Amino acid sequence: MKGIDLCYHQGDINWKEAARSGIEFIFPRDGWGTDSIDKKFLQNTREAQEAGIRVPGVYHFIYAINLQEAIQNAIKAVENVRKAKLPQSTIIWCDLEYDTVENAKSRGVTLTAQMQRQFAEAFCNYCLAQGYCTGIYLNADYLVNVYGKDIINEYDIWLADLSGDPDYPCVYQ
Repeated sequence: MKGIDLCYHQGDINWKEAARSGIEFIFPRDGWGTDSIDKKFLQNTREAQEAGIRVPGVYHFIYAINLQEAIQNAIKAVENVRKAKLPQSTIIWCDLEYDTVENAKSRGVTLTAQMQRQFAEAFCNYCLAQGYCTGIYLNADYLVNVYGKDIINEYDIWLADLSGDPDYPCVYQ
């Protein structure tokens, strides 16, 4: 299956042409942090579906310095998914990565690996409690050095790995 992830940075997309080119699904960014919605999220979701492209999930970029903010990120993600009228089967991917750490540092907080895992788990657990599917978007470095490989046994994984076949079990690559 051929799919893409996207956000407003990709600009306006001709979804009929995307479908003709073989795109079968998208993972749009719904938003980031505790109070945002991606400028193109609702438009991309609607237009992709109208062109026959599935939206099995969305990703939410995490900006948090404590567990409360991690959960507020999840609350916003669920709110955005509901605005888009996506079904309960929608996967809400937790996207917590290097920029999350830099953002926290700019706010005076050094995020440890343990804190980052706790934030991701709190985000995912909130989405699950709301009846949505959930998972974690990460790269191999984050899998090994931040979350720990055992996270694979707890959540679905979307692995950012452009080097060929995935090095670790994952639902999407």
